[in-house]
Amino acid sequence: MKTREITDVLLKLKQAVEGIKEPEAAKVMVELLNVIEELASENEKLKEVIQKQRDEINKLKGENGKPDIKPNKKAGNDFSCEKERKEAERCNGNSKKEGFKLDVSSLEKLKEQRIPVDVLENLGNVKGKKYGSKDEFLKGVESVIGAEASGLYGDLLVKYARYKKRERSRKVPEISIDRVEKCKVNRDELPCDAQFKGYKPKVVQDVIIKSDNVRFEREIYWSRSEHKTYIGEVPTGYEGDFGPNINSEIVSLKYVCNMSIPKIKEFYDNIGVRISTKLYYDPAYKKIGCISRGEIGALRSKYRCW
Repeated sequence: MKTREITDVLLKLKQAVEGIKEPEAAKVMVELLNVIEELASENEKLKEVIQKQRDEINKLKGENGKPDIKPNKKAGNDFSCEKERKEAERCNGNSKKEGFKLDVSSLEKLKEQRIPVDVLENLGNVKGKKYGSKDEFLKGVESVIGAEASGLYGDLLVKYARYKKRERSRKVPEISIDRVEKCKVNRDELPCDAQFKGYKPKVVQDVIIKSDNVRFEREIYWSRSEHKTYIGEVPTGYEGDFGPNINSEIVSLKYVCNMSIPKIKEFYDNIGVRISTKLYYDPAYKKIGCISRGEIGALRSKYRCW
């Protein structure tokens, strides 16, 4: 047995000794437990001495001794990133992060701890019930196995009943509704006494990917006196052959989704947008855009093409 397990057993035995009414028997049990505790402590010290001697022998052989692996513990405010700090603050503020429940697997593990059969049978009455705190769990267990058994095996039951609650965030309130569609009941199937009681909401997420090709009808005016032509301006972002949405989405598809240039072209071809496989990098604005077939030759000397 490990040192921690021996310590747990001794603590339980000491609690059991306190309930013995006969003073002589209690005195004998206390002395016996003290002897066992001293023997366990001496055994642990002997293990450390033997390990040191083994390390020295290995060093004499030219080998390495047992590595000193320290536990990976962090200080209270030692966080490596902002995410860990926020996670710690959320955990400290949430006292209901852990719960207690006895299920089939935990009861099977308790059978291996030499708990009496009658106690395990009584624990079956609380199998599957969830408790929000340790005190609430112990009260529920005490109601089925009694105060004496609860005092003897309470810590062990808590150990195997503890579980971490999953943090679930509500998804539906964060969804923005784009349209509302009413689903009507077939009136022919309704009985005569049917009454309208309102609506039952159901939110379904979907996305529509389609082209938005625009043909701008630009007005043209000719001034004879000035010998000048006036043409209506297109909206900002539509000066080239492609709109601002395509220019920004290509960057996301290329560097966020890790899509290749041929796959990006195939994606736009499927939704009715015809683009070239040539992309250019503008060093002045530090952005990527797409070139129409008519612009490739004119911009070849200005931009580095891929």
